[in-house]
Amino acid sequence: MIPYMPPMAEFDEFGNSGDQMTRQLSCDTARLLSLFESESPESFTELSRYRMPKFFVRRILKSVIGYVLKNANMSEHPSEPAERYAEKLLATLLSRKPIFQRIFLTFGVPVCVLRGILLKLIIFVLKNMKVKNSIDPAVDRVLKIVENTTDVFVILNTYGISLYESRLAVTSIAEHIIKEITGKLSSANIEENLPKTIDEIINTTDIYNALISKGIPDSKARDIIKTTAYVSLKQVI
Repeated sequence: MIPYMPPMAEFDEFGNSGDQMTRQLSCDTARLLSLFESESPESFTELSRYRMPKFFVRRILKSVIGYVLKNANMSEHPSEPAERYAEKLLATLLSRKPIFQRIFLTFGVPVCVLRGILLKLIIFVLKNMKVKNSIDPAVDRVLKIVENTTDVFVILNTYGISLYESRLAVTSIAEHIIKEITGKLSSANIEENLPKTIDEIINTTDIYNALISKGIPDSKARDIIKTTAYVSLKQVI
């Protein structure tokens, strides 16, 4: 007999939000799960021995990936090996969400097996954590400039935003400007175009609301958009 399985909502890291950042997070989570499944099929084989349905295993592991992407902040631990940081993330995950350990134990999976598989997955995510499978070179340049030369990531980190989500926010802003706004610019003057660009990001995309929903104050959200917009316009003007 297959043990009782809790509702899938127990393992939902994304909620009901349909904003652009959440949609991309879901896509990147699915991409990483697919990569992990192809590179570490033995993890799935091991769990199948305990009669854990594959669809259920995939849902649990997808939730763990989402947790890592939303909580890992390697920028705070630049010299710490991924393996050691993964141990900390796993301990925090199991403390905050004990249902993960309970469900494995319900199927009779030994703690050592559970920890081994989840640690392998978390290390894999930390080493492969990036926004999207491919990225426009201009957007990539904006991301690197904003991350390395401005205080945007410091602001985001202050409000508990993970490194992945910080990169996702900046990438979303830059991508919209480069793909959707560049062709509408009336001149080659950055200062002239900057206010209109900021207004369009705030009023026609869900990026601003996504930042606000994560607890970032209005003034800081506008500063993040302004700085990223300025860097983006410098790449296209």
